[in-house]
Amino acid sequence: MKHCISLLLISCFFFSCKGNAQTSKEKPDGIFTKTYDKYVENEYDYNGRDTILTRFKEELSKALKDKSLKNYFFPVWKENHTITVSQDSLLTILTWDWENNGTFHRYESMYRFVEEDSIYTDFLFEDNTNQKESLAAVYFDTFLLPDNSYLIKGWGTHGGGKQFFVFRKLELREGKLQDCASCFNGKSYFFYEISRRQDDLEPTFDTVNTEILYNELKEGYVNGNKDEPSGFMEPTGIIHKLKFKDGLFIAADQ
Repeated sequence: MKHCISLLLISCFFFSCKGNAQTSKEKPDGIFTKTYDKYVENEYDYNGRDTILTRFKEELSKALKDKSLKNYFFPVWKENHTITVSQDSLLTILTWDWENNGTFHRYESMYRFVEEDSIYTDFLFEDNTNQKESLAAVYFDTFLLPDNSYLIKGWGTHGGGKQFFVFRKLELREGKLQDCASCFNGKSYFFYEISRRQDDLEPTFDTVNTEILYNELKEGYVNGNKDEPSGFMEPTGIIHKLKFKDGLFIAADQ
């Protein structure tokens, strides 16, 4: 009887492994998704989780570089995590929470850009580099601009009751997507911070007129007392526009 049970267990294990192998083959993103979920499960293991995150990035990078997957848009990852795909399906961005506890969040992200038979992939933000934290955002919108570059829109929060939005203009240079230098009124990206309760002030992109629209802000005060700054900005009622012109976003009145 014990011999029969052992054979049954071995058979079940064999078919389970075979089934898992088939699932992995059919769903290439299942591998790195499980690894990242393991990273989240070990959020307080500050020694072991770094190793898990490194493995996740290696698995993700391998999948993004795989030419056989260039028309695959990672549905397993999309079920519970953030991914955005451009309207022309050439740019794909996956984002994850590097610091996934508390109110302070720092998001890392990687992209895949397909151009004919070539695939370009790299980080949009990685924590252990010297990039500004303003770029540590969840990228959830992409827009194809008239000059065939991409405008991407992200969101993030570093706690303290505030949230921020960031727009970046990406173009292919030297084998990677790079920010357009000085493209937003002289800056390389557009950053806009508001309180978490001001969702109605979220900046928007007008695809018809190719304009970024945002509210002008001024210093807020506690109960209107100018001796007590609230630390939060309030809208003045004026809407500003950054108009796309000749490859740049400039103030609409210029």
